[in-house]
Amino acid sequence: MKIQNRESGASLVLVIFMMVILVTFGILALTSASANAKLSSKTLSWRADYYALDARAADIVFDIDTLLYQAEEFARAEMRDGPDMESEFAALYIEKARDLVGAYTSDTAQVAILSEEEGAFLVEIHMESEEKSDIGQKYLTAQIVVSPPAYLFPTGSASDMRRAQGARRYSEVMWMQWQDEFDYYEDTLSLWNGLIEGEE
Repeated sequence: MKIQNRESGASLVLVIFMMVILVTFGILALTSASANAKLSSKTLSWRADYYALDARAADIVFDIDTLLYQAEEFARAEMRDGPDMESEFAALYIEKARDLVGAYTSDTAQVAILSEEEGAFLVEIHMESEEKSDIGQKYLTAQIVVSPPAYLFPTGSASDMRRAQGARRYSEVMWMQWQDEFDYYEDTLSLWNGLIEGEE
C-alpha cells in the first residue's frame, strides 16, 4: 500500500508540474498574440494614412504641373526669332514658372521654393496627416526640380518650335514619408481577474 501512495503522489506532482507548464505557455502565447494584434493595428493605420498623404501630395504635384504647363504656353507665346532661342525660351519659362509656383497655396500642405539655380529651381511640398492617431503624426515631404522642357527649333524660327520627345517640366528628387516615434507594445498587460462580467 505504501508503494501505491508514493506512485499517486508522483502522479499528482507530475500533473501539477504539467499544469504549471501549460499555464505558462498559455500566458506567453496570449502576451505574444496581444502584442502582434496591436502592432498589426498600428501598421494598418500607418498604411492608410500613408496612402492618404501620398494621394494628397500627388494632387499637389498635379496642380504644380498644371501651373508649369501654363508657364510653358506663356513662354511659347512670347518667343521671338533670334540667335539664341533655346536660352530665351528657358528664361521666359523659368521666370513665369517661379511666379506661378511661388504664388501657389494649398490648404493641406506647405509648398515653398527652396533654392534656385540658373535655369532651374527646387520646390518642396511638406504635409502631415489630417488627424493624429494613436501611433503619432505622419508626415510626407516631396521635392521636385523645375526646369525648362527641351524644345527643338528645326527651321530656326520661333513659330516652328517643337517639344522634344519625352521632355518633362519637372523631375521628382525626393518622396519621403515618416512618423513620430511610437512604442510597439505597452509594458503592461491586463490579465483576467477571474471574475465573469456582471459578477462582483
